[in-house]
Amino acid sequence: MRVLICTLIVAAAVSAAAGAATQRHAVLTVTNNDPLAAKGTGFAARERLRLTASAGGATWRRIVVTSGSGGFSVTFGTAASYDPCTGPLVVTASGPQDHVTVKRPPRECPPPG
Repeated sequence: MRVLICTLIVAAAVSAAAGAATQRHAVLTVTNNDPLAAKGTGFAARERLRLTASAGGATWRRIVVTSGSGGFSVTFGTAASYDPCTGPLVVTASGPQDHVTVKRPPRECPPPG
């Protein structure tokens, strides 16, 4: 009976550890403002993502495929730049398994001049 109880406890612990090891947490980070760039980690491996960035009335889009470890980096192009003093920035990465949005409020900046 003790052997059975010990076996069940060990099996439960191994199962819990395996479940914790397979959990992912997708993270999206804006890495540069000019040109606008972002990176992601913790996404599903080889997941196709649609990225959309919006700021100051402009919108930029990119499609990326994550690496085997679920990461990516992207630049929205040289024409895509973001001035944090003029308004908010919203960057979204969405795919079949993950959806992450980053919102940056505008900064308080001194008046020009």
